[in-house]
Amino acid sequence: MRLSNNIFFYFFFILTQLMSVRFFYNFSLTKNNPEFYFLLYVVLSAVFFLISYHYDLIKKITENRNIFFIILVIFTAYIFHKYPNSIGTERDDCYRIIIDNFYNFNFPYSKTELGDPCSTGLSGLILYFPVLFFKNYFALTTTISFLMFYFLLKKYFNKSTLIFLIYIQLFNLLHLEESIAGSDFFLISISYLIGIIYLNDYFENKKLTSFFIAFLMLYFFYGSRIVFIFLLPVNYIIFKCIYNFKKVNKFFIFQFIFTVSTILIPLLIDPINYHPAHIILKGYNIIGFNILIYFILFFGSILFINIYFLITYKKYKNSLSNFVKKYNIFLHLIIFVLPLLIIIIKSLINRINTDLIENWEGLSYMILIYPSFIFIISFFFKNKKIWNKDFLLKINFK
Repeated sequence: MRLSNNIFFYFFFILTQLMSVRFFYNFSLTKNNPEFYFLLYVVLSAVFFLISYHYDLIKKITENRNIFFIILVIFTAYIFHKYPNSIGTERDDCYRIIIDNFYNFNFPYSKTELGDPCSTGLSGLILYFPVLFFKNYFALTTTISFLMFYFLLKKYFNKSTLIFLIYIQLFNLLHLEESIAGSDFFLISISYLIGIIYLNDYFENKKLTSFFIAFLMLYFFYGSRIVFIFLLPVNYIIFKCIYNFKKVNKFFIFQFIFTVSTILIPLLIDPINYHPAHIILKGYNIIGFNILIYFILFFGSILFINIYFLITYKKYKNSLSNFVKKYNIFLHLIIFVLPLLIIIIKSLINRINTDLIENWEGLSYMILIYPSFIFIISFFFKNKKIWNKDFLLKINFK
């Protein structure tokens, strides 16, 4: 399927601008008439983007690596300046609480100053341990996620495309808001995409470096929130359909042991004060019972179908392997993105009904799916302006 490569850039620019909606309901100068200012913002920014794109200004800026790193440094300095004085989410506080409790040999989980439970998983400490030595480390995590996005994905994407995708996030109001608040969503979002891509590279090319990157990223991701553990068996089954059983088994057995141990040990020690489980109830309150049933049926069906194919693998080996191999990464990502997308839409409907867009917490979940969503949409484009030319040769689109 071929689409004009211009559509790719227009689509992600407009999508990213739309993600800024919550800002206009909270900012003092625009909250009296947020709809007007938001529409004006989207229209003016779209006109500016179209003119810049038409006259190749976007191309020139994204092809200049020096400008990119200078802008990234300026962005980091701005976030670092704003972060200590910001009031946002309590996700950063949760890491501090866990680290302080470990340091004092206490149970890792306790409530925040506002009395809220922490949903943060202990595996997150792999990327957040510097907080122990540098309390404002959270101001750097968005930049770290962007650097990971660029350096670890440049062998898949065109470098200029990666820079463009980072730019539209750097100047997005939602991303700025979450960055200043020290949100961990940026590292969580990029860890899953990189983990899946590099694990596929390890199974395919037997690169030990890819193994360690994949293991680290997926361990961080699976344990970052207790709800993400459901993806582990799904990822395992998809990979097992196309790659060497022993290699897949070894990786996922060790991954399962490490991740589940991180969850179970504190849960068994003190189940009453094990706060990460509250996120399950939080998700239920957003989507409701009816949609929860659909979720259970959906993922239950996926697991049943995959288990069935594994049992009857020899019978369906060729057709199954060809299909899964063709859409391998796409399948891993869509299974992650789809449930969160439903939660985002459902939470928006709830906020519209209560006229409380300014408190639309579900919008922040767009950051969780954004990198994976980029890859999913990119599957519908076959163009060297988007993909790295070497990786493009491996993509078997029809």
